[in-house]
Amino acid sequence: MDKEFHSKDYFNEVYANLDEFAEQVSALIGYPITIEDSNHQLLAYSTHSRITDEARILTIMGRRVPEKVINSLWKEGIIPSLLDSSEPILIHPKQQVGLGKRIAISIRKNDNVLGFIWAALEPESDPSPQALSILKLAAKEAKNQLLLVQTRLKRKEESYQEYFWKLLTGHYGSEKEFRAQLARFPSALPQAYSIIVFQFEQAITPETEKHIHYLINTTQKIQIIFHTIDTDKLIMLCDYTAADASHAISSFIGSFIANMEERFDVKIPTAGFGKSYRQLIDAQKSYTEAMMVISLKKRYKQELAAIFNYELLGIYQYLEPLSQQRASHNELPAGLRILKEYDEKHQTDLFHTLETFLTCNSDPGEASSMLHIHSNTLSYRLKRISEISGYNLKDMNIRAYLYIEIKLTKYG
Repeated sequence: MDKEFHSKDYFNEVYANLDEFAEQVSALIGYPITIEDSNHQLLAYSTHSRITDEARILTIMGRRVPEKVINSLWKEGIIPSLLDSSEPILIHPKQQVGLGKRIAISIRKNDNVLGFIWAALEPESDPSPQALSILKLAAKEAKNQLLLVQTRLKRKEESYQEYFWKLLTGHYGSEKEFRAQLARFPSALPQAYSIIVFQFEQAITPETEKHIHYLINTTQKIQIIFHTIDTDKLIMLCDYTAADASHAISSFIGSFIANMEERFDVKIPTAGFGKSYRQLIDAQKSYTEAMMVISLKKRYKQELAAIFNYELLGIYQYLEPLSQQRASHNELPAGLRILKEYDEKHQTDLFHTLETFLTCNSDPGEASSMLHIHSNTLSYRLKRISEISGYNLKDMNIRAYLYIEIKLTKYG
């Protein structure tokens, strides 16, 4: 490398902050600069020039890259390339997400990516070899400053996690004590919150934890206030203030599970979230409810496949205490027992027909379709079920009772 490409010739000043450094890089290569951490949170940016676009404006206004831009860059394979390479990467315009032409480079310490430098380009221009060389030197120069940022964030996060564990375990005896400790943190708790739990297949490794941090910090679907890890579980406290909070959290859970598998090859079998509460002292309740959702989803995989919200469990949330109550006699009600015995003796399938009919909200059309039989055949079977078991299937109270009893057979 020639003399003009040595770091000391370009970055021989002491910079008061990263913004001054971004201005220096911008002046040297002639393009506006943004500097992000590894989670795409904006750390610094140079002043605007004639080159700007929607993505740059939204990044500066929101202090982080818009989620739609991040998702697009993952789909195009650009972020994986930045994570794997220390070379500058040219990015062509992505008009659908408001992103103009870019050149980007990762800021690294060995194999660990600390952040990124992005330069916005003119649509018809490409950076010169000298600009690319300066950008590579800038990435090396920014390393120490980003290491300091990373250290400060880690200390702050450890403090947050300690407090969060005290919430989950009911460490303090009163709401007043919880509130007094909360005053140490700059971010205020929302008016209503809920606890989310993700159950992983195995213990969460440091590498997986890095991926978790990335997705938590880049999502804009919900606001996550606290998060912590307990062996194979990721636990979060999130804002539940918005009217559509339940839908937003369910959507976030679905995308989080999908992104962990698609981007990082990490499978998360299930997740759930508890009811919303306003008092800090109730965090333990929401956590217990989230864990109950996970427990029930493991038992009723088909029935609860699309359910993450404790409040949408319906009768399933009552199955645990009911199962404990039934354990003393450990047998089906007489009519259902007779129906099972009839099936075994005559090689019929009436018990399954009844379960399907009840699971389909007693809708004959839906039940016939699921059973792959004609509606007349279903009507005949339901009539025989009533005759054999003695239950009046036109009585909603009886149908609810039978539905619970049948589901209880799967609880153990």
